[in-house]
Amino acid sequence: MAAKVKRPHKKAIIVVIIIAAVLVLLAAAVLLYIRHWRNTPEVKQYEAELKEADDAFLSDLIGKLESEKEELSTQPPIPGETPLNTVAPAEPAVSPPGTQTNEPPPTMTAAPSPPPQDTAAPASAAPPPEVPGRLLEAYNAALMQMKDRDYALVEAFIAQGVADWSAMVAEGKTTPDDKGRLVSEYLAKAGVLEKQMDASFDELMAVIKKQLTELGVDPNPLTEGYRAEYESIKKTNKDMLLDRLSEEIKK
Repeated sequence: MAAKVKRPHKKAIIVVIIIAAVLVLLAAAVLLYIRHWRNTPEVKQYEAELKEADDAFLSDLIGKLESEKEELSTQPPIPGETPLNTVAPAEPAVSPPGTQTNEPPPTMTAAPSPPPQDTAAPASAAPPPEVPGRLLEAYNAALMQMKDRDYALVEAFIAQGVADWSAMVAEGKTTPDDKGRLVSEYLAKAGVLEKQMDASFDELMAVIKKQLTELGVDPNPLTEGYRAEYESIKKTNKDMLLDRLSEEIKK
């Protein structure tokens, strides 16, 4: 006789449903709380000031890259090199000078067999153009400037958070509600900072892709490498931010 399969008790199912509902409500409450703080005057002012400074920084950075590309485009090609944005011409289908004869062509007595299919690239095909060295140096310099700027923004963010925390403690505002408000404000500001950094990086990558595409160069290998490095730097910034704030709060 087959053993009876025990079904879960109705009360256990109800408890699980209640717990899941409570977790969903808590998550929604946290998201609404953070969203509320993102719309506060303090966070809105921080967002506006950050975007204004970032727009000026990007304008200068992109302007330098555009100047580099413009100068590169106006330079004459180096002798012996295939200019960018061009394809090597096909070999002429005629005999070289001095080899022509006046003999009539041979009489064909049968249909010629088709030539063998050659799947290899022709010897005269030009290799895909690479990123010009001058532009590569300019791109690397631009990414280095952006990295230094991002580190500076994180340092300034930490310093301001520590200063606000110290001022709050000095004023005797040490209740859980006081601390919770400050933490929520800085969580919202951290989200604004990360969003602005991502937007700046994406805009710079769009400029690099556009420039290289116009030069006939595949931009993806370079930009994908830059993006991987950026994600690594961003994670380092996050870890540094959390570690530094934790250390300061424990003091």
